[in-house]
Amino acid sequence: MGVQFVMCITFLLLLTYGLAAAAAPPMAMPGCNGRCGNVSIPYPFGMTTAGCYLNDWFRIVCTGNDSSARAFLPSINMEVLKIKFHNRYYDGDYYSYYEPGIIRVKMPIISSSNCTSTVPRNGSVGVNMTGSPFYFSSYRNKFISVGCNNMAVMADSDPTVLVGCNSDCDKKTMIEREAKCSGFNCCQTTVPYGNQVFNVTFKSTDEKDQGIEECKYAFLAEEGWFDSNITNPSNEVPHLEYVPVALEWTASNFTIIDKTEAARRKASWYPTKYGAWYYYCRYGYEGNPYLNTGCQDINECENDNNRCPDKADCENKDGGYSCEKRKTRWKIAIIASLPIYHRDIKSSNILLDDKYRAKVADFGTSRSVAIDQTHVTTLVYGTFGYLDPEYFQTSQFTEKSDVYSFGVVLIELLTGEKPVSSMRSQEGRNLSTYFVHSLKENRLFDILDTQVSKDGNKDEIMTIANLAKRCLHFNGKKRPTMIEIMMELEGVQKISPIQPNFEELEYVENEEMGP
Repeated sequence: MGVQFVMCITFLLLLTYGLAAAAAPPMAMPGCNGRCGNVSIPYPFGMTTAGCYLNDWFRIVCTGNDSSARAFLPSINMEVLKIKFHNRYYDGDYYSYYEPGIIRVKMPIISSSNCTSTVPRNGSVGVNMTGSPFYFSSYRNKFISVGCNNMAVMADSDPTVLVGCNSDCDKKTMIEREAKCSGFNCCQTTVPYGNQVFNVTFKSTDEKDQGIEECKYAFLAEEGWFDSNITNPSNEVPHLEYVPVALEWTASNFTIIDKTEAARRKASWYPTKYGAWYYYCRYGYEGNPYLNTGCQDINECENDNNRCPDKADCENKDGGYSCEKRKTRWKIAIIASLPIYHRDIKSSNILLDDKYRAKVADFGTSRSVAIDQTHVTTLVYGTFGYLDPEYFQTSQFTEKSDVYSFGVVLIELLTGEKPVSSMRSQEGRNLSTYFVHSLKENRLFDILDTQVSKDGNKDEIMTIANLAKRCLHFNGKKRPTMIEIMMELEGVQKISPIQPNFEELEYVENEEMGP
């Protein structure tokens, strides 16, 4: 029971502080494997098990084991490198605001018929994805050709559209020679949108050429990849078999999400260039809009998407966040609420589930009071060892009576001892008396729980111990208020990894603890 655990329980009791991070939203169908090697497989894509993918266009075949496994898309006969949901709000790139999803695949390089190479090639065999939900991305790909005196023409789905470029090796200035793929032995051009077919025709640009041609190559490649990985195209391309290409995909031709369902899933949609719709998570949400579970709230307070000057002031909200000061938030939460005297605070009434979320139990003896009311007069009720001695004498229960009981809980957590024990000496049977006496004699670290003493920060321990001492003062007027306790613990929390969560507190009735 380390000091961080003591801090956790303390904050959980006051406003509750959660330790567990939010789970990542599901991306694959329930019960389906969502990963093949290093490739994440989100629905509508899925592995070969029936029901894990939308239809055969999206079926993924995984070969190999563990991290060496490779993902293949049999419908277009390509290896998959990455599948991505395009998020128009968070991707942060310069590509189209209305871009669909992206699938990154390995695509073969096409070479002229006179090439001889140790690298296996498909020769002039191209790619035809007609009728599929996949399109070559016009924003992310370039058409590239390598070879001297070469004109490479790209075949298009539309026979009226011709795309190509020229490259030669003897007519360029020194500046043009030094520029990468600018026409000297290598050329590149943009790709038209909506294209699902790729094939190439090579022609010679040298009128004196009598049929003896150098080997020529042409291919589509991701623009960023080519610029970053290829420094000398004429030397490097002949040794490549495949290059990465970006395909755009949509699924609205096969599945429609109506407005009501989209609202429930926190999803929206926009039209693509292909006449289909692309579904995406709304601002402030992440996940998979194609699943019934839909999109989930993003906790901006745990990432860099918030603009709060002090991250500690960030408060997550459904679909967004606010930067309200913590002190202000606490005062609003406590001062503005109707005061409640619990009247039986003790460690057994503070329950934790398997995720360390607090459940404050047994409100059967509690009393709600008017804001201007300072006490209630009742028959003495409570648990021996936690009972405020002032309340015992006067029968007047105040907010400071709960503070006393809370102080006992604090020293329980610090020492690991019971509030009353016959195992201690006569003068130390009451833990409160024993603790205060040890603190006065500078023997605090002799009575601490072993793990608290071992793992805890000395300054944090002393702060909590002195706070507990003040809570246990015989005169209730000299005890701190709950708000003052929170403000003091805030200083400890600033250097502690525990982060606040204001939505985890839950009150439960515990019949065994009732009056």
